[in-house]
Amino acid sequence: MSVIWKGNQVYLDNKRIGWIAGTTYKSPRIRSMHYFRNFEGYGISTVLLHQLKDRGVEKITLFIWDGQRRYNWTATLTDFLYSSSPYKHQDFDEQLILHEDYFQRT
Repeated sequence: MSVIWKGNQVYLDNKRIGWIAGTTYKSPRIRSMHYFRNFEGYGISTVLLHQLKDRGVEKITLFIWDGQRRYNWTATLTDFLYSSSPYKHQDFDEQLILHEDYFQRT
């Protein structure tokens, strides 16, 4: 699986997974599909995180849909890179999972 950039848009397997606005990476998530219960947090591809760093991103905002409401969760790229747990699933790139306590929620 490879990350493809089209301007400020990020695609994975022809599906848009996020975009950069200023110094913030933004990505929609569906809680029931993307929340890692074992780690109590959300993950992002390690490869993508390093590409975001190279592009000057400082914050990451996840738009989380829980089936009834949308929440905005924001964390720093530094937290993702240095305070998260690695996870490798056989079908996906390695991800870094950041515990929910690191996110500001609105």
